[in-house]
Amino acid sequence: MGMEAAPRGGVVRRGEAAGRVLPARDLLLLTRIGDVRRLDFIRAFDQLVEETAADRDAGRLLPKAVRQYCAIMAHHLAEEDRFEPAVAGRLRTMSAAALRRLPQDLLTEVLETMDMDRADRLRRLRRRAGAGKGAA
Repeated sequence: MGMEAAPRGGVVRRGEAAGRVLPARDLLLLTRIGDVRRLDFIRAFDQLVEETAADRDAGRLLPKAVRQYCAIMAHHLAEEDRFEPAVAGRLRTMSAAALRRLPQDLLTEVLETMDMDRADRLRRLRRRAGAGKGAA
């Protein structure tokens, strides 16, 4: 179900709930849930990165897409204690896999420009993901 901005800070739902406005306070509650729905950002950013990489302006746009992906990922990882335990585990696993899918040279550059806390969080996950990559 898609959403788009609506007047007065709400969100208009598309699809099944078309035309109904989701009040901004309800949207805030959605950002505080700790279940699997919070992991949808990974699929969305994977698609964004894939489409941006294919764009003729990828050289200019892809670093911005990867930077934003990393910022959102680091934010969610910093708040993993708000997730249900199983979902927190999935968040770490899915985030590690997402970091492996990103262009590694670009990821290294992005991590060098991020603040130390967020960059270190992603670097630790990246190291663990790399260590587990060959083991299966």
